[in-house]
Amino acid sequence: MTDCVDCRCDGIVTGLTGHQSLSAQNNDKVKQMALMLRDVQLCDLPDQSAKFAYAQWCFNKNLAEQLGWIASELAKKTAYNDSALKAENTKLKATLTKIINNLERSGAWQGGLDGDFVQDRNIASGNTNISGGSPEGSSYIHTSNDKTENDLAGG
Repeated sequence: MTDCVDCRCDGIVTGLTGHQSLSAQNNDKVKQMALMLRDVQLCDLPDQSAKFAYAQWCFNKNLAEQLGWIASELAKKTAYNDSALKAENTKLKATLTKIINNLERSGAWQGGLDGDFVQDRNIASGNTNISGGSPEGSSYIHTSNDKTENDLAGG
């Protein structure tokens, strides 16, 4: 139809901002044509109906182009492969389970992976070495693997 006045079939940008131009076309053209058609005199109905139909066709055409762009962009994306993430998660969970099991055996933790620390129990850290009787004696608390490093002996 060459007698379409101010038709905006061309110039609609596809891409990430395509929705903005589609929204503008819908509000500026299709809505305005529908309002004009609502108020048209009976004798102008055929001409105005044709203009409205053409405006709607333009909008549909541009919408189809935007959907085509979205489909082509989705086709470019590689399928998400989470096998490496699952493997890493399995390793981390196994390590965490070892730590939790050790804490449970020591009495500092209860309830498995979903559990919590036992009240009034803490985890020691640092280089505190307390031995009974003599350095590295038979009764001791170690938080370091280094023997006789800053030991306190009581007697």
